[in-house]
Amino acid sequence: MEAAAWQNLYEARGRALELSNRYPEALANYQALAQRAETLGDRRLALAAAVAVGQLYATSTPLFDLPRGEQMAEAALAEARALGDEPAEAKILWNLVNLYRHTERDAQARGVGERSLEIAQRLNLTQQAALTLNDLVHIYAALALWPEFARASAEVQQRWRALGNVVLLADSLSTAALYEALIGEFAAALSHTRESYQRSLAIANLWGQTYSLMQQIEPNWYTGHPDLALETARECIRVAPQGWPVGGFVATAALAFILAELGDTAAGLALVQTMGESTAFMQNEALLTQGARVLLEVRLGALAPARAHLATMEQNAGVWRPLLWSLAPVLRARTAVALAAAAQDPAQALAVTQAHVATLRERGVLTYLPEALIGLAQALLLHGREAEAREQLLAALAQARAMGASMAEWQVLYALAGLQRAHGDTARAQPYWDQARAIVTVIAGRIPTPALRQSFLARPELRALLGDAVILAPQGAQPLG
Repeated sequence: MEAAAWQNLYEARGRALELSNRYPEALANYQALAQRAETLGDRRLALAAAVAVGQLYATSTPLFDLPRGEQMAEAALAEARALGDEPAEAKILWNLVNLYRHTERDAQARGVGERSLEIAQRLNLTQQAALTLNDLVHIYAALALWPEFARASAEVQQRWRALGNVVLLADSLSTAALYEALIGEFAAALSHTRESYQRSLAIANLWGQTYSLMQQIEPNWYTGHPDLALETARECIRVAPQGWPVGGFVATAALAFILAELGDTAAGLALVQTMGESTAFMQNEALLTQGARVLLEVRLGALAPARAHLATMEQNAGVWRPLLWSLAPVLRARTAVALAAAAQDPAQALAVTQAHVATLRERGVLTYLPEALIGLAQALLLHGREAEAREQLLAALAQARAMGASMAEWQVLYALAGLQRAHGDTARAQPYWDQARAIVTVIAGRIPTPALRQSFLARPELRALLGDAVILAPQGAQPLG
């Protein structure tokens, strides 16, 4: 059998093992390919094996090992150029995209990614071009190049459709949803992730199901559908062990936050406390859990543990840079602790909340901006800067409404009403109050269990808003897909 045939067989089997979450077996498969290359004395076949092994170390698998992956990629790149093997070079440059992305070198990642794409397009390597573009989507988002992100995301979905690759089409749809959810494009995010889920379900791809369910949680939550957010979070956690364990880790942190927002902070904290330490390839996912834990401890008045856990979180964030989707929990935790101690250090509270808002704006992460602006307004009020605080709240209201984020909108309206009432201006406060009450009434009607509905309505601000209002039984949730 010729070397090319051996390469195709081993690579096809290896990819099937990877998609089945059987990474140690995939590694053994590629190592067997390396042995076959040595037996045949074929440098190109040996290079193919090295590239395949390096890719396992360069991406979020249980074998994730950045130093080893980069060392292998550099050696393989030199060999590919020595052999004049441009297809291999394109693949190695693609591997380097993720290596650079995880080591704070996004500009370099863009450079090697676009070079890989250029080679692939010139040589008509349609599969490689799609694979490279698939990961460039992450780089454009990390660099806050949102027009480039939108273009690349749409193009790669078109490429996977043309190639008939349902697995990677589902992956690209969920990736689009991941970032669309961060920039407040909830309708697009839900459309993409629901298609991804249905396609993954149709081919019994548990990895794709986990990834797509994970991306439905926050868009459902922020658009005021706690029933769907809870449902997708729990289903993601159920599927994840057999699909993509990382997704279950993320969904658990999201579920803890949702439970706290629904008034059951103790249950949320208990949930994150049961989660073990992350493995090496789940560093950013660990930040989600740590951030949720800090926030929930602050809400329960446990400021000392919150400070201790924030210190650990800051230490971890200093070792590895948070990726874009794990940035908000770090900022949120800092703000929560700073505002909890604001009476003792109002200057620190103002500095932290200003940095929080500035970072979100700089990176284009708009979903969490209304919440951050409420925190900034609170810090400004401590300094007697009431006019500026009101400006921040009005900006928060505009952003929440532009996104259709009713879960954020009612909280901004409540804060605006409180600011006006503090000055005895009940006439200007009343419209904000009425609008907040109307939104909360709808949201509460969507909470799926009596216990959670009761804990939500027991929040102090909701007791003030609703008084003796009666909330009807929950409305029916829509299907996951």
